[in-house]
Amino acid sequence: MTDLYPWLETTRQALSGQIEQERLPHALLITGRPGVGKLALARHLAGMLLCGDHAPDGPPCGHCPACAQLAAGTHPDLQQVTPDEDATAIKVDQVRALSLCAHGQGFKVAI
Repeated sequence: MTDLYPWLETTRQALSGQIEQERLPHALLITGRPGVGKLALARHLAGMLLCGDHAPDGPPCGHCPACAQLAAGTHPDLQQVTPDEDATAIKVDQVRALSLCAHGQGFKVAI
């Protein structure tokens, strides 16, 4: 796991608090200008949710089997949807095709 951009630390702490209090909403819309780290934040949050050895208020451990799967892009509970080659937006059918059954500790993450 890589370190998160320093300007996103406040947001990471807020999300970590929501996870710790079990108050994280079922979906988040992460918006911002290009290049500010939206995808990095989403991947970091996925790591926080799926890490098997995550400290309550810390980043993903980066060493457990779940973190190894995340780093390799093979974690079964993480799916990433991107627009098709000929499209500029994600289509509804792509979202409908997401698998909603979690394989691990209960979280299913789609980016």
